[in-house]
Amino acid sequence: MARLTKDALLSGISNIVTLELKSMDGSVALRPLSQAEVGEYNNIQARAMGTFDTNERARRGMRNTSDVTSTGKINFAKTSEAEYDAQRYAVSKSMTCKGEEYSEEEVGQFTGAVFEEIFEKVKEISGIEDENIEEAVDQFPED
Repeated sequence: MARLTKDALLSGISNIVTLELKSMDGSVALRPLSQAEVGEYNNIQARAMGTFDTNERARRGMRNTSDVTSTGKINFAKTSEAEYDAQRYAVSKSMTCKGEEYSEEEVGQFTGAVFEEIFEKVKEISGIEDENIEEAVDQFPED
């Protein structure tokens, strides 16, 4: 196994891949997102997560007991909008390569099938994994 140089590590986003679009007769060039871009993608998604309050009342002494109450508010419309904004950000960054630039507004004009196909490949080549919602819900305690 070869030892990687700093230049090799920093040039990772230059590894252009070609995606043959099943939804259209042609291909597009994509590059992986940098770690900073993946972080921004996650930040955009998180901006509409809502607020959560947790209060704990503990009694010390012989009965070491505590009561925890949590409340949260999620605006599903804002969450959906933030997710879409994050996806447009990721696709536009990935497609901006080989001398072509794509804005978030431009990729928002793609057909749904084209956008989805490109976004899935961007996630794959960038190492972005979907959160398993069912698994996350199962972790919440039942009443």
